[in-house]
Formats: sequence, C-alpha cells, structure tokens
Amino acid sequence: MSRGLEAILFDLDGTLITCALDFPAMKQSVIDLAVAHGVPSDDLEGLDILGAAEQAARALGEAQAPGFRARVEEELSRQEVAAAESAQPMPGALESLAALNRQGITLGIVTRNCRRAVLLSLTRVPLPHQVLLTRDDVPRPKPDPDHLLRALKLLGARPQRSLMVGDHRMDVEAGQGAGMRTAGLGAEEAWRARFPACCPDHHLSSLGDLLRLVGEP
Repeated sequence: MSRGLEAILFDLDGTLITCALDFPAMKQSVIDLAVAHGVPSDDLEGLDILGAAEQAARALGEAQAPGFRARVEEELSRQEVAAAESAQPMPGALESLAALNRQGITLGIVTRNCRRAVLLSLTRVPLPHQVLLTRDDVPRPKPDPDHLLRALKLLGARPQRSLMVGDHRMDVEAGQGAGMRTAGLGAEEAWRARFPACCPDHHLSSLGDLLRLVGEP
C-alpha cells in the first residue's frame, strides 16, 4: 500500500492517545444546558455531542444561539482540558508515527477536541505530525469531510493517495466522504460493533498493524 501513499490523517483520542475524557458526561452537560434554555432533551438523545449542541442552537434561534454556543464551548473545553492532563500515548503511537515520517509519508491530526486541550495533550505526548486541525480551526468538524480535505490541502496530498485512521465511525465516514482510504482501529471482538455500517477498507488491531499495512507493496 505504501507505493504512492502521500499522507495519513489520524484521529487523536482513542487512536493516538488515551485520556480521561468522559464522553457520556460531556453529552449530558450539553443536554443539561439545552434543557435549561428550554430545548427538550428528547430532541437531542440520538445525536453526538457536537451534533446535539448544534441542533439545540438551531432550535433556540438567532437571538439565543450565540450565547448558548459560547456556554457549550466553555463547558466542553473545560472538560477536555482537564482530561488532557492525563494524556498517554496509545501503544506504538510514537514509534509508528516516527517510522511513517521516515518513509516520507506526511502526517496530520484531525480532532473534534478544542485546540487548547489538544496542545496540552501533545505537550505530554509529543506525536510527530505536520498538520493539526481541531474543531476550533474548521467550520465543520468530522464527520464532515471538509475537516479532512482542509488537512490534506495543507499537506499537499491528494485524497485518493491518502489514508484516514480512527477508532470511531465518524472518522471512517469523514474519510469516505473525502474520497480517502480508511482504516478502523479496534480490537477484533469490538470492531463490527464500532463500525456497524460504514465498513472501513482496513481493520487495525493496533497501530503496529498500520506499519505492516503501509509496508505492503
């Protein structure tokens, strides 16, 4: 696969690092804020964290939406920054990214977290990369493919010659929408449940598998 591969984009949490982010608690904080502003919780239950926040903001209308979005961002950023204090590399992350760079493959990190928390995580875990785009840096974060396409443009890489690696269906959906090859990271027993409908091109049990994949002719 390495022949002609120009870039690899990575999700951050659960892919390159592990930290104490409590996603259910983050979503509940968004729902609590929405309910306090008069938005029914039933309207938000089936959505992801950022999707729930945006749905609530739209429901509130132009007058209340900016203040609500600011409150949500403040709360999510607070939780993300606190969790970043516990950031540790996923097994093989540092070694794998360094090896990929030595092969001449450029690397990008595309994450839905805020930039302040991500920079704190990367201070604790100095992952090799050439481009970083957080939710603060793009108008539409993953699963919108625009997040990935902007990163590839900065890297000077073509989507069809690039790979998206992540541990969540949103990573795979974004990669597919951008016209990239995709790799889903996760233990074998959990893989089908984690990627129920989006069907990544490759399954990675660990980041070590990525080196073997990229090394294939």
